Amino acid sequence: MATGRVLQRWCLGLALALSVSAVAVIKAPVVLAQDAMSAESLVKKANQLLKEKSYERAEAVFREALAKDPRSVAAYEGLGDALAGRRQWEDAIKVYKNGLEAIPDWHRGLYLLGYTYRKMGEYEDAIKFYQQYIIVTPDDPDAYYGLGQSHHKAGNNAKAVEAFKIYVEKEKRPAEQKWVARAKEIIDSVDLADDVAADGASGGEEGGEDLQDEGASDAAVVDVVEGPAAEGALADLLKRGDMAFEASNPTEAVRFYRGAARQDAGIEALYKLGVTLAISGDLVGAIGAWDKVLERQPDMAAASENIARARQKLKAQADKGVDDPRLGQGVEAQLELAASYAEAGRHAMALRVLDPLSDQHPDDHGVRLSRGRSLMALGRYEEAAQDLELALGSDPGDGRVLGALGEVYVHLADPGRALYFLKRYLERVDPAGRNAALDQTRKTVARLEASLAR
Repeated sequence: MATGRVLQRWCLGLALALSVSAVAVIKAPVVLAQDAMSAESLVKKANQLLKEKSYERAEAVFREALAKDPRSVAAYEGLGDALAGRRQWEDAIKVYKNGLEAIPDWHRGLYLLGYTYRKMGEYEDAIKFYQQYIIVTPDDPDAYYGLGQSHHKAGNNAKAVEAFKIYVEKEKRPAEQKWVARAKEIIDSVDLADDVAADGASGGEEGGEDLQDEGASDAAVVDVVEGPAAEGALADLLKRGDMAFEASNPTEAVRFYRGAARQDAGIEALYKLGVTLAISGDLVGAIGAWDKVLERQPDMAAASENIARARQKLKAQADKGVDDPRLGQGVEAQLELAASYAEAGRHAMALRVLDPLSDQHPDDHGVRLSRGRSLMALGRYEEAAQDLELALGSDPGDGRVLGALGEVYVHLADPGRALYFLKRYLERVDPAGRNAALDQTRKTVARLEASLAR
């Protein structure tokens, strides 16, 4: 799709070449067997421990099996699973690379490396290993789903859509159709985001019907300039918003553009605020921003066209949500539906499922956690804090809630609470401090400690 003049200089365009690189050589640790069981028997025993989620014991037995048979594919895969079960992603990576060194034709090891790097948030590495796996195993649909997710998270929307379309075509297993539905949701959300981002600031006429006629929320009438916003000089806020957008972090971009829009009598900040809200899934908020653009420049065709597209998308979302059979099922099915919307970036749509669900099940931990996360993604941090605090009350040790609350209070400029929850989060999910994927969180903790010590 053509990139418009307004966003041409700051839209993300990242292309990664298909390549096969050598796997790093890492020496496998030597673990001595403690009994006379065969490697096969040890693997069977360890797999049972995995099922029981006895990850530490399973790790020890898998290592024992590898000491007996250093070419046991099942032992390498099981050992990686045991480490991943404890979120020791880097150790799992080492195991899979050890396995590929010992068994070069163990193609699934490439897939497992792609999956694990994706869980760590290392999307470029994930893409590389998924691509290597696809070269040797082109008919496995799972790899295309993982590749699509990695490209989507990295901001490579065109490549994400390409991978997801192949996945949808190849995935025929009945048990996996929920992932097919999720892939289609992401394809749809990317199509709208690309349409919005592609428009320039050319002339045109105001368009669009009454939003309420399209079944949208009354929230459309709220002032989109109100809400969490960054502070600073106008030029700096716009620059930082552009940087966040280019880094595929629309939630942060919303804060900077909203702060700029409060100061700017022009349309640049408001237009970009609308784009980032749309990409974040808040189509109602995006329409509100573009409406303000039209108040100031009624002949801006890009804003009018974006409003029309967003209204069409809202109607399609509402129709699809009402028709989805999971709405008539139990809490878990509805949470799954909300999760499919959220993963596709359609958090406003997720809230259409979660809002009535929270009224019906106010004490349900999963409902509160899911709703809090979608509110976070839309920049509604005060509301998110309320839901997440309720979720914490039902499970005080849930690392997901602790981490989310820490992030929320960072955005709410409450360093004391942010520090408290982030430290508890790290203690819960990485007590040994060995997970490199959490280094940024540790830096945030250090920064908060320093600010509070002043």
